[in-house]
Amino acid sequence: MAAGPRVGHRSAHRAANIVVCGLILLATGWWLPAASADTTIPSYRSPNGGQSIVSWAVVPVDIKGQLDGRGRYSYTAKPGSTITDWMGVTNFGNAALRLRIDAVDAFSTPEGAFALLPPQRKSRDLGAWIDPEKSTLVVPARTRVSVPFTLRIPTNAEPGDHVAGIVATADGSEPSKGDQQVAVNFRTGSRVYLRVTGDIVGQLTIGNTSAEYLQVVDPFRKGSAQVDFQIRNVGNIRLSGTGTVRIRDVAGRQVGQPASFTFSDVLPKSRVNESLIVQDVAPVGLLRADIEITPVAPVGVSVSADDLTPVRESVWFPAFSLTVGLVFLGILLSTFFWWARRSGWWRRVLPQRSPPSPTDSSDAVVADDEYLGVS
Repeated sequence: MAAGPRVGHRSAHRAANIVVCGLILLATGWWLPAASADTTIPSYRSPNGGQSIVSWAVVPVDIKGQLDGRGRYSYTAKPGSTITDWMGVTNFGNAALRLRIDAVDAFSTPEGAFALLPPQRKSRDLGAWIDPEKSTLVVPARTRVSVPFTLRIPTNAEPGDHVAGIVATADGSEPSKGDQQVAVNFRTGSRVYLRVTGDIVGQLTIGNTSAEYLQVVDPFRKGSAQVDFQIRNVGNIRLSGTGTVRIRDVAGRQVGQPASFTFSDVLPKSRVNESLIVQDVAPVGLLRADIEITPVAPVGVSVSADDLTPVRESVWFPAFSLTVGLVFLGILLSTFFWWARRSGWWRRVLPQRSPPSPTDSSDAVVADDEYLGVS
């Protein structure tokens, strides 16, 4: 069997797909998945100018450089503390790989994903407190290299959660249209969670609420309602939770089927957008969308019960059937025209046309004769 050509074709096809995936990751804000002991990023064409396929991973390791079962870095410490730990950078490729090592602040995207600041933005929180022992690193093929780093917590650090990622970045280029090359960065890493002791506040609010009735063509079918809102973490710890959206009429009766949702790890000072569709909503005039979310603190965190009480917000919106409205408008116009004709409203409102003036005396005489019945 001619296996060789097929293998080469599959490799080239795989490489092309991997490059596209890398560019998508770059364009969407550098998504960083949670690292685990066997986590690797997808392979990419060599960013150092070669044609080989390379991949690498960053995972927590112990002082001996061995995997210790941690999927991420997690610490609880007082302001002013210093923590030393180790990261393992593994090169799964067949050639040596040059990488940059640094730490970057994390945030929640409007879609609710975990993301890191782009390279052009400077870290000012946890990412700035982490100092890797090496800023650049050459990792031999099929080798793991252990890199120590130091976390120095400022004495004035705010209590609560601080989140970052410690990453290994490869710089390279990819061809674009023509003969030009586009500079790209590929990076992967592990999440770092730090909780600074002190007053812990877990609090969410709801903002940017809006609702809209979605029409259906069939006047005998119920429509739906789209409810948009924003979950805002105004506390100092990351929060998850559940929520429900219900639609009610002006009498407070529930209309349609409630829509439930969940969210996870909304980081402090982050905002996440939500959009839900409530089905089987009858177009009965003015409706109210009631939004309720219940925050859930991370495991092992003691938070005031008042902070974790459900948060509610409402927004009113009109819900009318377009088809029924057009039919009603047609009936209303027909009724008006019928009434206007019967009541003589047209003659009272619209100017009446005057009879033509006689043009000569003979015409006038004929008119008088006709009027008097003279032949």
